[in-house]
Amino acid sequence: MKLKNLAPLICLSALLVLASCEKDNVELKTVAQEGYLEIEMILNPSIHPHAQTVNLNIEASRIGEISNTNLITTAPILFDALSEPAPILLGTRAVLSPGGYVDSEFDFAAGGQFGSSVETPDGHTDVLDAPTGFIHAATAKGNFLIEDGLTTKRVMFINMDKLVNTGANGNVDFSFRENPTGEDAIRLYDPTEIGSISGMLTRTTETPRQTYRLVVYAYPLGQFDSSKEIANGFSSATISANVRSNDQFTFPVLPEGAFELVVVEYQDQDLDHVLEFKNLLVADTEVNEVTRLTRVSKNTETQVLVKLGGVVVD
Repeated sequence: MKLKNLAPLICLSALLVLASCEKDNVELKTVAQEGYLEIEMILNPSIHPHAQTVNLNIEASRIGEISNTNLITTAPILFDALSEPAPILLGTRAVLSPGGYVDSEFDFAAGGQFGSSVETPDGHTDVLDAPTGFIHAATAKGNFLIEDGLTTKRVMFINMDKLVNTGANGNVDFSFRENPTGEDAIRLYDPTEIGSISGMLTRTTETPRQTYRLVVYAYPLGQFDSSKEIANGFSSATISANVRSNDQFTFPVLPEGAFELVVVEYQDQDLDHVLEFKNLLVADTEVNEVTRLTRVSKNTETQVLVKLGGVVVD
């Protein structure tokens, strides 16, 4: 009899446990899933004949067409063309729903008092104008996956040669390009899938001594054509770098692969405060070649010694 009397109590306990489980399940379903995106921006101020410093002011960012204020810095981002490139963290981590994302969009302030700007070697500041209005929207190309509770990291590399025009009507006049997206001006890289180059120049007695500025350009192996590149201002290069006063240069972002390094001398030959192409220099005196060949591996810094010779004669 006692066991029979206990049966209703056991059933009631079971129902309470079941109801409690169902309640817990309902509460778990309401917990939102989220992941995070962290972006470090690094700029290649490769408008070498003109730029001394570059000042970029990001006003807005959008990921998946949703505005994300976390990726906006509180102050303009300053890059010195004569210093070693260094990454700058964009704001804080962006909070995103888990899933795959394609590209991102950033609005740069253009024109006006707070517009992005470029300072020339003679100390002149030129505000970057936009084709229309005071905002220039540019797309950062690159896909990424956001996972629940995890942080995805990306390096945003900006190539100023492809983002900005440097002249108009024969004069130096900085402005954002009207359609930079097709030029891959801004790319998002997985930091584990890229490498870098840290280089040093050594000079021979044949190397020009009165050089105002030396610039090193990197081209994928077999894609450097000297006559074409001199004519188009070396705009087909993957990346470029100013040689600093200590004869060192840095390519902070490069995809894995084999590259040719090309060294160019610039001078202000007509005294208009703008550096003009002067000479293409021998970049590998050991074999007397125009280019210095090197290989970049992902997640690795490659050390390169470039032995300069004299002027390349066509």
